[in-house]
Amino acid sequence: MNLTQLNELEELKTRLDKRITHHRESLASSCRALIQHLQDVACKLGNPDISHLHLHISNLGEIQSSGTIIDAECGQLMGKIEVLGLLEELS
Repeated sequence: MNLTQLNELEELKTRLDKRITHHRESLASSCRALIQHLQDVACKLGNPDISHLHLHISNLGEIQSSGTIIDAECGQLMGKIEVLGLLEELS
């Protein structure tokens, strides 16, 4: 590798580091929101009222959607970590 390629690689690595950090922070925030949502649903279910049954059903869908989003974010993060590992091996 020549100096230009090494500089480009270092710049790419820096950008990837920033994106990985962003995704880690985003994932932590998503997890906190999901935990809060689960606690809210659990409180509602602790004193179930038939008039709120439709809310519980929609909340279960929201929980499933949140889980899917978190799974996708984890997958993206792991992919970026793998790319970063490959870049480190190349340097």
